Amino acid sequence: MTQQLPYRLISKEPGHLVAEQNYQSPCLLYANLDDLAQTKSYNFIWVGIVVTKHQMSAEEEELANKLLAEKNCYAIYYTEEQMNPYLRFYEGLVRPNMHNFIDPSDHLKSEINEWAEYKAVNARVARRVHQVRSIGNSKTIWIHGDQFMLVPYY
Repeated sequence: MTQQLPYRLISKEPGHLVAEQNYQSPCLLYANLDDLAQTKSYNFIWVGIVVTKHQMSAEEEELANKLLAEKNCYAIYYTEEQMNPYLRFYEGLVRPNMHNFIDPSDHLKSEINEWAEYKAVNARVARRVHQVRSIGNSKTIWIHGDQFMLVPYY
């Protein structure tokens, strides 16, 4: 489980999507883990968030799911607008607090409104992980990133 998948979906033309490697985001983690998956050194599946500019149609989501499943990737789809409250809470309070950048009491009131959205994203991610965990035949679930620290709760 990572915040982003190691592939991004690109719409070359209406109704036609391709999945391209997306290794420039956060670190070399994706490239290293993908190499393990490709060489069959470790059997795992990816679960992550895909953020879109607009709400995907059922047909677009079905096509995207098919493309990603071929790469052992399973998405949770959000629009940019849907992700904003979650990201404000994470970037404004959770991340700085986890990395000792702030005193939480200085920011608590301004970010508390996004707490419900932060919990909702973690709950939805947990449901998706539960849906696809039997596919990879792995007994281990690795959640990478402090932005998903509530996932095990759900």
